[in-house]
Amino acid sequence: MSLCNRGRPAPLRCALLLAALLTGAAGAQEPSKAPSATVPSPTTPSSSSPEKGTSTPPAIEQAQATNSYGGIGVMIAIEQGIARIVSTVENRPAAKAGLQPGDYVTHINKAIVIGLSRNEISEKLRGIPNTQVTLSVLRKGHDEPIEVKLVRETITIAPANKVSVTTPLNELTGLQRELAELAQGQMKRLVLHREPVPLPEFTYSDDKGATRSLMDAKGKITVLNIWATWCAPCLSEMPSINRLKARLGGPALEVIALSVDKSGIERPRKFLRDIQANALEVFNNPDSKLPGLLKIDAYPTTIIIGRDGREIGRIAGALEWDAEEVTKLLEAAAKPAS
Repeated sequence: MSLCNRGRPAPLRCALLLAALLTGAAGAQEPSKAPSATVPSPTTPSSSSPEKGTSTPPAIEQAQATNSYGGIGVMIAIEQGIARIVSTVENRPAAKAGLQPGDYVTHINKAIVIGLSRNEISEKLRGIPNTQVTLSVLRKGHDEPIEVKLVRETITIAPANKVSVTTPLNELTGLQRELAELAQGQMKRLVLHREPVPLPEFTYSDDKGATRSLMDAKGKITVLNIWATWCAPCLSEMPSINRLKARLGGPALEVIALSVDKSGIERPRKFLRDIQANALEVFNNPDSKLPGLLKIDAYPTTIIIGRDGREIGRIAGALEWDAEEVTKLLEAAAKPAS
């Protein structure tokens, strides 16, 4: 810890230095200056979800089996060896206690967690409902760590990888039924609504700083992909989303890749440029309330939107978006109504 005391650097810089020592990283940087992520290998997990990592330790296995867990309702990502809060679930302990996206978690129950994996931290955050957990967080603009005491609650997670759990095929009509009958392979994870549902109004910025909205694509079938540069599964599927846009994008079908990076549009812009995703426009909405507004609990999530602007269905997790079973279904959705 003498490195931290020498010259009395800011607490976040101290934590980054310690993380570099623990993880073997060279030349730790401030998160805002971190290099852009690279495309992960095919072994990348299919989604990033709240308090969830890349394998299945006991607490996560139990959550997957019961669709619920005792936790605080927070999504985390590991950034240069430190757990960073990406978003909080509205009306859950983390949000109610004032934890914010961008906070860095250094201690859980007085034990240092710098250098631990996301799964290891998730295990510490989860526990029996109505039990207490104490976090120490670093927040930019604050000279001292902030200690936050929370009481775990039962958090229910949506069944993201099941086919239309609440809507049997015989209850679907029209386009929804046609799509359900076409769903094969990866698209069996598509969850369809019995009837199209309205989406909340929201805006986002394009690469030139102009304000855009889903109304810009009204009259088309829209594939709205919600992603972020800190989400490895998101990065793994982005080249295929670009190929999908190049192949099917046009008057009948729109593909929108909407980044929710809190730091703004620069990182998604650089990533898309680095992978030469020339067919995709760069869009960003940094508002931490957007995932809750759209009821998103895993990244990436892709929402299929009808010509009238209402949601037809959605799919959580990464796909190969130019695979035959995917393009066949989307071509059917985009064909003119008879």
